[in-house]
Amino acid sequence: MIRDELAYSYTSQCEKEYEWWWEGGQTFGDGYEQEIAAGHQEGLLACFEDSYSAGTKQGYSDYIDDYVYDEYPTNIYDESSYGKGSAEGWAEVKE
Repeated sequence: MIRDELAYSYTSQCEKEYEWWWEGGQTFGDGYEQEIAAGHQEGLLACFEDSYSAGTKQGYSDYIDDYVYDEYPTNIYDESSYGKGSAEGWAEVKE
């Protein structure tokens, strides 16, 4: 497993809290920490993009199906990104 895949695997699924540890030499451990941080950031970006996309689709669909506007995700998504997408999807079809 590539070092940063650990963090990416969690954060891309919108799990922002996870445990990891390094046992070994500090010099290599510093590099490991940098890789974890990079994977964490890349994963968060994927989470935000997926959440926004899902929200946009759901907001559009909710308006078409005459559902009450709801910006809160029913699945595991980033709430803020999902809410923004939902609002835009709703507004897009409403226009």
